[in-house]
Amino acid sequence: MNRVTIRRDTCDALVRHSAGCMPNEACALLLGRMDGIRDAVIIEDALLMENARGSPVGFAIADDQLIRAYGAAEERRMEVVGVFHSHPGSPAVPSPTDERYMVLNPVAWLIYSGTAGGIRAWVMRDGAVEIPLEITQAGSRP
Repeated sequence: MNRVTIRRDTCDALVRHSAGCMPNEACALLLGRMDGIRDAVIIEDALLMENARGSPVGFAIADDQLIRAYGAAEERRMEVVGVFHSHPGSPAVPSPTDERYMVLNPVAWLIYSGTAGGIRAWVMRDGAVEIPLEITQAGSRP
């Protein structure tokens, strides 16, 4: 995958979720589909999750939340195409821990920086690689 597309309203919801979870990391699973022609991830919705670790430097999603999220994705005929989390006190760059989990979960990873603002998109190749994040207008379909 070489690009991620997300609607402005979904992006704004992730930023609000991050602010509401401060000082701890926020997390969410991102639903959508792969666009094989554009080699892009199309994010259509975000399932906001509770950080089971309650930590400003790490996150975990409880098993029961994961099971419900995958069930919701299946019911909506979507896939879990990404993982979102915030870095309340650091840049939106994958930490070494993030990189280990990116290997295990080879989807798009979106990170929000509580210090710099803004969301950046990452994938794992021969290390974490930033890819373009395209934000479309609210209500439009990517």
